[in-house]
Amino acid sequence: MEKLYGQRTAGVLGYSHFVGGYAGVQAEFARILYGNTNLLKVPQDLPDEKALFLSDVVPTSFHAVKEAGVQPGDTVGVWGLGPIGLNVVQWLRNVFKASRIVAIDNVPERLKMAKEKWGAEVINFETDTDVSEKIKQCFPNGLDRSIDCAGFRYSKSLLHKAQSALGLETDTSEILNEMIRSTKKFGTIAIIADYAAYTNQFLIGGIMEKGLRLIGCGQAPIQKYWEVCLCHIEKGEFDPTAILTHRFPLEKTPDIYKRFDNKEDGIIKVFLETKFSKPPT
Repeated sequence: MEKLYGQRTAGVLGYSHFVGGYAGVQAEFARILYGNTNLLKVPQDLPDEKALFLSDVVPTSFHAVKEAGVQPGDTVGVWGLGPIGLNVVQWLRNVFKASRIVAIDNVPERLKMAKEKWGAEVINFETDTDVSEKIKQCFPNGLDRSIDCAGFRYSKSLLHKAQSALGLETDTSEILNEMIRSTKKFGTIAIIADYAAYTNQFLIGGIMEKGLRLIGCGQAPIQKYWEVCLCHIEKGEFDPTAILTHRFPLEKTPDIYKRFDNKEDGIIKVFLETKFSKPPT
């Protein structure tokens, strides 16, 4: 990482040696480095299902909206409706008070959730293959903010699929290019999705000529937002369980990863229970 980026960022539990090589925590027991700084005391009446996601997706999605600089009344695009993207949509609607939200994905259950729960205008990129043109029809002046919650894994064109297969690029620029075309002049693009190294055909001229702010959100500083996120949960302004679709015992983890990766059975977010978990609420 230091050679690639110039500096190292941080170590992340459960990631590769690229970010520290620290063992993961999907186990009955785990040794937590600096555990005294990684504990948040939660109210006794807060269900496990709401408390657990304060460790990751809730503050990460809040961080993305915060870094994007969203203001009340903004029009905001969200690319990718996995757990982070759906949580971003909820933050935008309930807390940051965006006026209009457009959500882009190709999984019907996720598009339906964004539309029905939080009033997002949705685009299925398999039906509307020119996403930028579709957004232009709905938002002639462009979006105020665009947030990438999808990332490098989803090559759509034959060109990028071939380049990835041949090792000519590690990440696809397709989503970022859609965002550049869809965001208004002097608007903001924020990236909370994973990107690793190099991409081709990146529309860098659009960043400069349109005066866009391109913000890499980085690995979210979870502890920074714990208390504010917990406050919104307690007030009923944000519900982490809104995207919770399944609950499984810990030993099912390998199978669940496979099914989630294949987008099977409507799985969006899973609660993995250990012998320490309280009964389902």
